[in-house]
Amino acid sequence: MKKLEGISTALVTPFKEGMIDFEGFERLLAYQIEGGINAVLVSGTTGEAPSLTREERVLLIRRAKEYCRGRVFVIAGVGTNSTKTSVEYAKDAAESGADALLAVVPYYNKPNEEGLYRHFEAIAKTVELPLILYNVPSRTGMEMPIEAIARLAKLKNVVALKEASTNLERISEVRSKSEITILSGNDSLALPSFALGAEGVISVVSNVAPKEMRAMWEHYMNGDTEGALKTHQKLFRLMRALFVETNPIPVKAALSIMGLCSDEVRLPLAPASAATRELLKRELAALGLLC
Repeated sequence: MKKLEGISTALVTPFKEGMIDFEGFERLLAYQIEGGINAVLVSGTTGEAPSLTREERVLLIRRAKEYCRGRVFVIAGVGTNSTKTSVEYAKDAAESGADALLAVVPYYNKPNEEGLYRHFEAIAKTVELPLILYNVPSRTGMEMPIEAIARLAKLKNVVALKEASTNLERISEVRSKSEITILSGNDSLALPSFALGAEGVISVVSNVAPKEMRAMWEHYMNGDTEGALKTHQKLFRLMRALFVETNPIPVKAALSIMGLCSDEVRLPLAPASAATRELLKRELAALGLLC
């Protein structure tokens, strides 16, 4: 597998009357491929992973692999707060053809550092697929210690860290202790993260604006920092709008406004408010993303 870099989309899981809408799923995949993204993440936070069954996760990976046909990487979210369950999901993902795995810091349990290390070690040793660590303290209630990241980076298939804290100093701290690939987990902080050494972003915004996110990355990689900044500023209001309610509620509303899939979410989430939808309509129109 090539190095994970550039723009990866944390893809939503479209639903219709409580079931996965695979027609809508393929429409989203086509939109991502056309937009030039490098990878799609299925059954991640934005894909409402906690509300998906084990069987649904497998179906999503298989359908993504069949549709993408190697044009983009398929990353499977396998992290839970149960090591046993995460290991089972990792095996499923490998058997279903995933190119890489992403595992979040176990939420609610709040493990100590040794427990955290052993949790990720168990996942990494289960299959040979590349594993991305995922630090998102706003969701998990704890921050992944830098020392634990450095230890895990020594395992042969722990290849990257999705860093979704708002503390940009952590990127420099991780870089000082390890050569692990760092991927930003925050759209609004992606550009400054690139400057600090992040080699891409796992993005929510690219669900609706893949070409624009790709353009920001390419500007930066080509040394056009002014162009990258202009693209960031162009997208900034949309970046903020997509998080006025809990992700993925607003991004699903945006995609429904664009006609790409429904805004249906699974309980305990509920659809976006009328005010959020109006805000999204304005920001999408401003970017020329509405027909």
